[in-house]
Amino acid sequence: MASASAQTCSDYIAISGVLLEGPTACYFGDERGPEAAFIRTDHLTRALALESTYDQETGRLRFRQGELVFELATTSDPEAALEAQPEALIIGGEAQPARPAVLAGSSYLPLTTVVAVLGGQSHWSETARMIEVSFSDLAQDPAPEALTAAAPDEAASGGTPTDPTTDDASTTGDVGGEAGDGAPPPVAERPVDPNAVLLSAPRYGVHDGYTRVALDLPAGLGYQLAVEGDNFIVLFTGARAEPFQVAPQSPQLATLGYAEVGDTLALIASTTYPLTPEGDGFDVGLMGDEERVLYIDFAPEKRGEAVARLQDLPRRTASAPVRSVRRPEHVPKTVVIDPGHGGHDPGAVSRYVVEKDLVLAVGLKLEALLEARGINVVMTRRDDTFVDLETRAEFAIPSEHNLFISLHANSVADSTAHGIETWVFGKPQDESLINLAILENGGGGLGRARTAQAQEIAASISGDLLREENLSFSMMFAEALQNELVFATESENRGVRQNYFSVLRNARVPAVLVELGFVNHPVEGPRLASEAYQTLLAEALAEGIEAFLNGGGDLALRRASSN
Repeated sequence: MASASAQTCSDYIAISGVLLEGPTACYFGDERGPEAAFIRTDHLTRALALESTYDQETGRLRFRQGELVFELATTSDPEAALEAQPEALIIGGEAQPARPAVLAGSSYLPLTTVVAVLGGQSHWSETARMIEVSFSDLAQDPAPEALTAAAPDEAASGGTPTDPTTDDASTTGDVGGEAGDGAPPPVAERPVDPNAVLLSAPRYGVHDGYTRVALDLPAGLGYQLAVEGDNFIVLFTGARAEPFQVAPQSPQLATLGYAEVGDTLALIASTTYPLTPEGDGFDVGLMGDEERVLYIDFAPEKRGEAVARLQDLPRRTASAPVRSVRRPEHVPKTVVIDPGHGGHDPGAVSRYVVEKDLVLAVGLKLEALLEARGINVVMTRRDDTFVDLETRAEFAIPSEHNLFISLHANSVADSTAHGIETWVFGKPQDESLINLAILENGGGGLGRARTAQAQEIAASISGDLLREENLSFSMMFAEALQNELVFATESENRGVRQNYFSVLRNARVPAVLVELGFVNHPVEGPRLASEAYQTLLAEALAEGIEAFLNGGGDLALRRASSN
């Protein structure tokens, strides 16, 4: 067996002719090529439209693509992943030997194992340092991130196109007239007008009783709204987009994606219930200071303004007028890190570790990691000083600050409690959790007063479109952090929840409070006191922040900077 070395990502991966961004083939040993390569789970699931979950009890990753479901064992020992392990792969209830996935800060999948399960093949181009993945059935559409790749010079000579927009093939699709036709056709790979506006990916959030889709509209962009069957369609004039298609975990939406209607780019949302052009089943509006965000709310009981029938619109072609719009300038990314407590306020205390010291150590490590990735950082405290909650909360109001993360640790009378949880602002599902908010808000009379004020603010969010959207972004941010933390530490997943935390009450940017563990737990407490474990936590938080930004959170930064 080859010896395992530190994880390095040095080679490239092309899927169905499209190069993924950056070196994404990672290795834990000295060998190179497809059989030795691993790829981060989130990179591959986005590229191949795979659904993935992690079972904490079995330690297995579970994947679904249509009717195909399979599971893969995981290990935190990279050396164990260099060779096949018995019963590591389960397909259709049958166990097979395979290399397991590696949990090392993030989770990494053995590339050829997953590709083979999906019916694909992997080929190695040593000259281009590239692994080419192909499928006989080209149903796997590369993710949007693949189109922004910077390939090595040799890649062009390897026989694989690195930019699908240069392919001469042209396939167009119309939205079918029958209700419930399912997913929209993919965006056609036709030559793109360089003056066309590049649209960002739409955002969506599942709320209480409805699903909201939101899209940033570049200045001067023209669009029309239409309904055809169970499809709500937004047609754009002079626009282009990178491939995007998802099946949201939503009671109201079956699929959401960009597609071609004739020769025109369209955003198509396919619902799980009937729509009518008269406005039944949806509500449309604009929000933001300059009304540059288009939103559509979907629910059977919604009643909005009437839109056109698709067949009543004039045939739209690529020769339609095109506006030349400059892309938005780069928005600096600034993350506020708020290590809780400090000074005379120690926070949770145990014989293993003190909360104020733990969260400051993790916060400073996180600062260094983010700055190394080109992300600006603002610390609410850098030493053992006390900062009141009102001052901390001001950092979550947009100025040059874009994301806010408050770091804390738990302690309860039940010393068996353990695990990691991430919180966003809002009404808790369990009223008993209000006592936790009172404690985190300062305790005693002051804590109760702050919590009462936070309750009033939470009640006012409903109907405030900007704050509702920010809560949706905060939930996305929280999920990204929680997933990375649980993967990295193998801790108990206590989930993402809401509470009346005062430090988050006025947030106008994605803002979360992370409880890193229980300081008084006999196993978790000593881990939290370990510098190595603190580094692991910081690395996982950095990965979560990056995953949020790569998954659409960058749009939140643009919104925050314009408010």
